[in-house]
Amino acid sequence: MNRILLIMAILTYTFSSKVADTLQIRANANICGELPADLSGQKAEGVAGAFSGIIGNHLFVGGGANFPGKKPWEGGIKQFHDQLLVFKIEDDSLLLEDKDYKLPEQVAYGASITLPGGILCVGGNDSEKCFSKVFMIKENQEHKPDFQSMPDLPVPLSFASATAINNVVYIIGGSSSVDGTDSGNHFFQLDLSKSGTSEFGWQSLPAFPGKGRIYTVAVAQSNGERACVYIFGGRNVNSSKEITVFTDGLVYDPVEKTWSPVIAADSADFTVMAGTAFAEGSNHIVFAGGVPGTLVEKEQNITKKLAESVKRNDAAGIADYQRLKLKYFTEHPGFLRDILLFDTETKQLTRIGTFETHCPVTTNLVKYRNEAFITSGEIKPGVRSPYIYKVSLEKTDIDK
Repeated sequence: MNRILLIMAILTYTFSSKVADTLQIRANANICGELPADLSGQKAEGVAGAFSGIIGNHLFVGGGANFPGKKPWEGGIKQFHDQLLVFKIEDDSLLLEDKDYKLPEQVAYGASITLPGGILCVGGNDSEKCFSKVFMIKENQEHKPDFQSMPDLPVPLSFASATAINNVVYIIGGSSSVDGTDSGNHFFQLDLSKSGTSEFGWQSLPAFPGKGRIYTVAVAQSNGERACVYIFGGRNVNSSKEITVFTDGLVYDPVEKTWSPVIAADSADFTVMAGTAFAEGSNHIVFAGGVPGTLVEKEQNITKKLAESVKRNDAAGIADYQRLKLKYFTEHPGFLRDILLFDTETKQLTRIGTFETHCPVTTNLVKYRNEAFITSGEIKPGVRSPYIYKVSLEKTDIDK
């Protein structure tokens, strides 16, 4: 734990933003916990796409996928996991309490959200298929996890996003293919207040406009009048595996049942694809990290040129693009590290902090009181982080 505290001290780095005439907000990012080493004492690899959430004063992290042996560019095979970890939240640290629980199956890239009744886990996939299964992680009287079955999704989904307004859970986007190639405009809701009735099940809502998306960032926040569903970024993967990265935002009004664009002041882009976010106060959204489209386009171009060289049986071209691909992965700088603040009323988007080292993506963020935990995740293509990060906000009235 001393090593973690030292890293926390090094990692903490702050920026500030004046978001009102007298209010200043700054964000801190630090490491507060670590996934456990394996039986041999080998440091944890970390996982992407794990389920996570809070029950009481415990953080649960389950499932996920990684490359524990060779990396993807070395021919490594992605492995999926079912381990369910339980951490006790204690002051500024997370203390591992149990690592011997198991999820119902090996799964990653599902959506999860903390609710008053437990942690809702939605969909996901293994190496072969996507799941429509939905379940709730609860604690029994002995404070051990129980799994309660919930209504299945209308279709199997991975890489979708989740948020909730009161008793209604929303699932946005996603794919029914393990490679994301049928990125969809899915938009479903589950009204938890109807549990135990014949009407308890997922309902389809108006699809968001434009192309389908995976890896969107979804948050419920007020638009100044009422709570709405916001989605930002994401990407589309077509049948040819060509990728389009989005930097826009959309908002769904559950009363009007309509989607509208969200445009930041000064036409700033939301470069938050595959990042995380949480609602703060009555009109703010805090974003952590994201994948820039430029890096995705660079990888896509190298992959395309390599495939063309293979098709032409061009030995020199194959060697060149294999070298460029290796260089891309081994010299990858990591994903975006900014912490951004968006005001849903003024439309101001401001940087309020940054991660000193790496900020993980393709992971889940869990709000807890005045903080948020980012549970492991991917820090470079194929590379995971074993750490759990905490994002906290400091607010100062500059008139006092």
